[in-house]
Amino acid sequence: MSIFQSLRRKLHQRLLQQQLRLHRFPHHSIHFDKARSIGILFDGTELSSRDVVLGYADQLKKTGKSVRLLAFMDNRAESESFPFHFFNRKNLDWLMRPTGHYVKEFLDHPFDILLNLSMEENPALEYIAALSQAHFRVGVFSRTTHCYELMIDLPVSQKLPDLIVQIEFFLQKMQSTNEAAAV
Repeated sequence: MSIFQSLRRKLHQRLLQQQLRLHRFPHHSIHFDKARSIGILFDGTELSSRDVVLGYADQLKKTGKSVRLLAFMDNRAESESFPFHFFNRKNLDWLMRPTGHYVKEFLDHPFDILLNLSMEENPALEYIAALSQAHFRVGVFSRTTHCYELMIDLPVSQKLPDLIVQIEFFLQKMQSTNEAAAV
């Protein structure tokens, strides 16, 4: 990573921390079976990842869950033929903060569970996860711990389907019989 990219990343993190101080949304665990609305963030640049995520979204819809998808496309794709909303590099400001109608709509939706299915750190997707109004946020282990209530640490050899299996395993174990303490 160049000095320039490192500086951008540090400024991105500093501005995100400032926004998080203003962003007060209660997060709490929820059992996967009780979740009705699921938001899925993913890197849709590769066709293979898109196919896995779309297949998983269809599975969730068959169980009666409402599912919204938002992809980051690491190119300048303009196609309207995708079956999901997306943003790309053109929608990132200098500090890698995503903008646009679909991003705002996704941020404002109070999902029961938000899943970031990106296998690698992605500042734009982590930014959305961190500021999301989702009740419970899940993603791959990263240095930015403020983005998720649950982080899944996978060996490098494992792929997106393995991440999905792990997420479902842990979300099925969630117990939310106690309410959060008043602050």
